[in-house]
Amino acid sequence: MLRQAFWCCCLIVLVLSLPPTGGSDMDLSGFWGKVQISMTFAGLTVLGLIAYPGSPKWLVMGLIAMGLLIELIQSFAPWQYSEPDDLLAVMTGIMIVRVIWVVAFRR
Repeated sequence: MLRQAFWCCCLIVLVLSLPPTGGSDMDLSGFWGKVQISMTFAGLTVLGLIAYPGSPKWLVMGLIAMGLLIELIQSFAPWQYSEPDDLLAVMTGIMIVRVIWVVAFRR
């Protein structure tokens, strides 16, 4: 059940990352936008680590790849724009959770 929830959340994040920028009231270009991106991927990381406890390295690499894929798609979409800082925010959220997870559970 947790694995399905994880994949559903990944799909939701992917879909919500791609609508035209003019159609959303959220501004993700500033500092708080980067915090939101970090928190989103931190949440995905927590859910993924719970759903796939035996594969933390693959999970981290997969989520970073997902963030990179989102940025690549946004760079080619005429209605979106890509920011390298967004990928940094993705990696920050993932790494914060991963470090806390390793310290807390020694995995």
